[in-house]
Amino acid sequence: MSVEIDTVNRIFSDAFKNDSDGFLEEEGENMRRKLIKRGVDDREISIFRLDQNNNKIDIFPYLKSRRGGGINGLKRICDFVIFVFHANKLFVLLIEMKKGRGDPKEQLDLTVPLIEFIFNRVEILGLGKTEYTIRKIGISDRVGKRTTSYRGLVQYDGNNYVKLDKNEYLYINELLH
Repeated sequence: MSVEIDTVNRIFSDAFKNDSDGFLEEEGENMRRKLIKRGVDDREISIFRLDQNNNKIDIFPYLKSRRGGGINGLKRICDFVIFVFHANKLFVLLIEMKKGRGDPKEQLDLTVPLIEFIFNRVEILGLGKTEYTIRKIGISDRVGKRTTSYRGLVQYDGNNYVKLDKNEYLYINELLH
């Protein structure tokens, strides 16, 4: 196991570890994707479920909720983060699953500062600077215009974002570039 993945595993609580045996599953959206890790070492992947609404966990207890008079959207976060150490690089894959016409971009963008915050704190504590590349992946259950191929590299836009349409699988290796 790489130092980078070991560090990630020491940062995130085991309560948020994704234990769905090779699947990403968003029960609220009734969506599921099988992870295909071909070409990526299993020991170099760590997956965490960030959005815990189904488990009724308030991951930002110090922020007011919208119902409590707080700012709308402040507590929003993407569904999953997948950390992958591959080709001597740490990739942070932010995943948001949306059913129908929902736009996953906002939740993905709102999660980036959390990742930066965590790694900045690790650096301030003198535990080293972690170099990483963030990728934002929106997954839809709709069949859309095919702008990416599951047989080739995924093409990210200028904001490191890609939307993947209806498919049963999520090919990890194709997201790493």
